[in-house]
Amino acid sequence: MRIYVPEIGKKVNLSAKEKRTLKQRLFDFGHGCFPEPPIMGGFVNQKKHIARMKAEEEKIVLEKKRKEAAEAAEKERKTPAALRLRLENGEKLTVEEYLVAVYDVEAHVMSLAMTHLSRLKDLFGNCTGCLEGKKVLDIACGSRTSYTDFGIFSKKGNLEPWLCRALHKCGARAIGMDIGNNDGEPFEHHWADLTEKGTLGRLFGKTHDSSFDAIVVSMLIGELSPILQMMTNEAKRSEMKNEIFAEAVRLLKEGGWFLYEFDAYRKANGKLVADGTPKY
Repeated sequence: MRIYVPEIGKKVNLSAKEKRTLKQRLFDFGHGCFPEPPIMGGFVNQKKHIARMKAEEEKIVLEKKRKEAAEAAEKERKTPAALRLRLENGEKLTVEEYLVAVYDVEAHVMSLAMTHLSRLKDLFGNCTGCLEGKKVLDIACGSRTSYTDFGIFSKKGNLEPWLCRALHKCGARAIGMDIGNNDGEPFEHHWADLTEKGTLGRLFGKTHDSSFDAIVVSMLIGELSPILQMMTNEAKRSEMKNEIFAEAVRLLKEGGWFLYEFDAYRKANGKLVADGTPKY
């Protein structure tokens, strides 16, 4: 192999080892843009090589800018103001987009509720209208006044009844219960202090036995619960959990679903059985 060395200005003969070393150095010089730098007639055309490198870099930069512009445009389409305009123009929105438009919030504040909504849809067949007419109880559903000074819950809106609102929008018969005030909400709601023993039994007596298609408990006494951070009595927390599970068995229809935090149970033969699906 004979190759032109610009620094020396003459052709030189290279050994096999030197060839490998030179190829590796030229590859490094090309920043990986080419598997092997262009060699024409035994000469390294540095100017063309550099021009190709610059063109490739410019192409990458332009593609990055194009993607960023597209992402920015899509983000702009999903702001509350933009979604309200789309709604007013008669455009069909997703449930999440509808709630963002109507309640003037960012989508992230309802992310957990949307996760539970998606899970419920999956459990009921994941088809259009699969939640219509379903009677769903959301225990500790949240309210406009349900926010605290605990970390991620400090922002107003994070603990509003997003799941009940979403279920109502989907055509389900959503029933929420919470210690906060839900006056003015479009779904059926009940004031309840779940730290008091027997609350569920008093609100939903025997006439409600085996009447619910699904019951949801989210952020009530789990690890992320603001209530848990206020309750220091372990026995009290355990008592509340046991009561909720017992009442879920009573209130659910046979084959109904109980979503407790991130686990799903199905009522079978009068008992709650884990459905075996992974946590989500």
